[in-house]
Amino acid sequence: MSFKPLILIAAGVLALGNLLHIIGLATTEWITTMVATSVGTYEVTIGLFRGCAQNICADLEDVPDWLKACKAMAILGMLVGLGVLALTGYILALRLMNKEIPRLLGILSLLGAVMSCVMILICVIVFAEEAKDMMKNRGIDDHDFGYSFALSIAGALIILIGGCIAFAASR
Repeated sequence: MSFKPLILIAAGVLALGNLLHIIGLATTEWITTMVATSVGTYEVTIGLFRGCAQNICADLEDVPDWLKACKAMAILGMLVGLGVLALTGYILALRLMNKEIPRLLGILSLLGAVMSCVMILICVIVFAEEAKDMMKNRGIDDHDFGYSFALSIAGALIILIGGCIAFAASR
């Protein structure tokens, strides 16, 4: 059995996808808006765990249940994505030792990548819909989804691609 460099590509793609999602998860730019007060106008950014206004950030406390669910799905998606990366590392190690790779490992890497992607996308969809309603209820019509939001979406899709590559490489 010869070494196939495709598994290295899968590991790199999975590492990139996980990194993007972790950055998106940890940063505060899931939603951004400008708020006008009597003192002036300032930018407010909200992430899954922290919110910032005028460069002063604080942890989000007493959050609604939908945000708790988003946090849970994002973290579970991250953990499963990291598990797929570890599984791909194991497949790589087996390849380097010229050992046979059980078919189940490739299937698990693909299923794990699909699960990770779905969990992250559920988080993103719920966040988008609920945040839009939250802003509308507060009379804020002008808001944008920020780079953190986009990084998590990109990370989810890249993890899915990496899982497909790992599956193909494990054959």
